[in-house]
Amino acid sequence: MRCVAAALLHTTAALSMAKLPLQPSSKVVILGGGLQGCASAYYLKLRGFDDVTIVERTSVAAAASGKGGGFLARGWGSGPTRALHEVSFDLHAGLAKTLGLKTYRKIKTLSVTGELGLREWPPRDKAKKPKFSPDSPAWLDKEDTGAKLMDPDTAQVVPKELCEAFFEASGTKLVEGRAGGLEMNGESCTGVNVGDAVIPCDAVVCAMGAWSVLLEDWIGADTCVEIKVQAPHAIDAILSPQLQLLDGVEVPRHRRGVVFVTSSPRWPGGSRRSSQ
Repeated sequence: MRCVAAALLHTTAALSMAKLPLQPSSKVVILGGGLQGCASAYYLKLRGFDDVTIVERTSVAAAASGKGGGFLARGWGSGPTRALHEVSFDLHAGLAKTLGLKTYRKIKTLSVTGELGLREWPPRDKAKKPKFSPDSPAWLDKEDTGAKLMDPDTAQVVPKELCEAFFEASGTKLVEGRAGGLEMNGESCTGVNVGDAVIPCDAVVCAMGAWSVLLEDWIGADTCVEIKVQAPHAIDAILSPQLQLLDGVEVPRHRRGVVFVTSSPRWPGGSRRSSQ
């Protein structure tokens, strides 16, 4: 998204912050009811903004923000974003208490290797003796499976619950409809077109995810956003709610009743990550 920021720096500054500094009395319209949009509304509320509207075509957390796995890791960042990972992880823990999130929990993450993985690649005739962590769940096969504690400082939260909690706590107005463009007065944005109506505003926050490319048509600037479709590096197996699991096996489920298991991209039977 660096290219987006560079391409839209001048235009967006004039577009979203036309009347600097914004006052709490300013009207703000947020395009998109996902995590970014709802979090923006929540923190604007904490800063005293009361006239905030989210425009969402269907409902809050209707797309990716309502279907993610919600895995959180404090120390998995690298380079210039590592500090951001750490701050974000701690922030999630604080938000879980503040917002009363029921799905947030600290978990340990294991690195689990199957029998073929223990034989390495290309496969040896006999697998090496697996290492087995005392933190491993009882249902893992100790004979043909290797398991070690990968990270004790991880957590999980259902993104949909977090998104909905942000929205409820913000007291933001929700307008269901499709944003079709912006009303401009010179370099200032004065409103957002939604259907046949115009929602007046002093600032616009664009949090539409992949649909943010619509800005190219609305403000006449190249966002440099490219959406490439390619073969996945790993395969997600969606297990039906009717799947019978062993006694004692805990597999976190989404509210819509499915669970996601991701395998290693290297070879079948290779290393897997398991959240206990």
